[in-house]
Amino acid sequence: MNFETILALLKRFRISFKDNIKLIIYSMVMAIIVWFFISATVYPIITPTIKDVPIKIDLSGTSAERNGLSVIKQEIENVTVQIEGNRSEIGDLTSSDLVAKAIIENITTAGKYQLSLEVASKSGKQFNVLSIRPSTVPVTFDKIVSKNFPLEAEAPNANAADGYMKGTPIVSPNTVTITGPEEQINKITRCVVKTDYGTDKQPLTESYEVTSGNQLILYSGDKVMDTSNLNINQTNFSVSIPIYMKKTLAFKIRFTNLPTGFPLEDLKFNIDYPSIEVAGPSSKIQNINDYLLGYIDLRDIDIGSVFNFPVELDSDFQNLSGIQNVSVSFESEGLAKKTLNIKNKNISFINVPANFDVETVTSGWTVTFIGYEDIIKDLSAQDVVAQVDLLGLNLKNGEYFNNPITFIVPNKGCVWAYDSYTATFKAKSIAQ
Repeated sequence: MNFETILALLKRFRISFKDNIKLIIYSMVMAIIVWFFISATVYPIITPTIKDVPIKIDLSGTSAERNGLSVIKQEIENVTVQIEGNRSEIGDLTSSDLVAKAIIENITTAGKYQLSLEVASKSGKQFNVLSIRPSTVPVTFDKIVSKNFPLEAEAPNANAADGYMKGTPIVSPNTVTITGPEEQINKITRCVVKTDYGTDKQPLTESYEVTSGNQLILYSGDKVMDTSNLNINQTNFSVSIPIYMKKTLAFKIRFTNLPTGFPLEDLKFNIDYPSIEVAGPSSKIQNINDYLLGYIDLRDIDIGSVFNFPVELDSDFQNLSGIQNVSVSFESEGLAKKTLNIKNKNISFINVPANFDVETVTSGWTVTFIGYEDIIKDLSAQDVVAQVDLLGLNLKNGEYFNNPITFIVPNKGCVWAYDSYTATFKAKSIAQ
């Protein structure tokens, strides 16, 4: 067969195809119709397998809803279903036309349950379900509760400069409300807001506040908890890092009712702790050098007396030494007592109003004096002055008054009257 013959045959086939194209199309349509007819009459029942049918869990009107339960976790979202039915009814069904409903019966308490499934058509088409894979869905139920928790703050990377110390970080706001499954909420033991401030930073000499980038961490014991199922009402937190200056303060005592000229430097006593180390804001502490324990009335000091003082720091200060009480004790070695009868002729009134005179009613006092032995042994009533200060007293003619009396031993050194005494006197106006 030569080349011309082949070309003639191809030309004849092309002409024949053009003449019969309508017949070819008609034949194909008829074939499809015949196929559908045969399928519908000879094979009317089909068993298709449909994948990715969505699972639906509806708690409305169930025992779970009546007991306040909610779905916490659904481990499977879709199933594969094989159904059986008439081709004309289900032949065009897809996963979006079906739903797998979870069967919820007698669920009254929190926990994990294996729920059976039933498959139905969304449009009401009828069919038999041959299989559902998997046949059950694991579902966890629990009550949703809200609880308020206190917050702690941590700033592990922040450091104080030498001579300073870092205080306990403070978080604001200081509480948080967390909503979620009751079982998970009950496991929360600590809520910590952590700041990473301080990495590659200079040590601090002043307090610093971190307002962004702080992270809330929930703990159950020592373990960090997953917060994916929890709703937290607050996400922005501010962390203040207090920085305190450290300083050692000497303990001091002050005395009251010291007679004029009393040689306080000769009064021997011991403070059991000489000083205390504290920390506080630099603006408050930098100009302070001592801590005043309190006041001691000279008249209350006996041989061997001990006075106790609590250490009460300002709320902004921290007690680094841990000293809570300080005792002040007075020496007994070399001291002696003597009791003298002081007559009222030894009394001296000072700051008497110009238009008044006073007359002593009390005839005298039995007074105990304490001092060093070399002073006490030669002490007599003639060495003592009884002094009454009338400053600020509103005198009235003919009226009687009681006023504290101070016993002074001039120029004798460290000697004082023990206990308190009063003098009764009468006021007399002086005609001007």
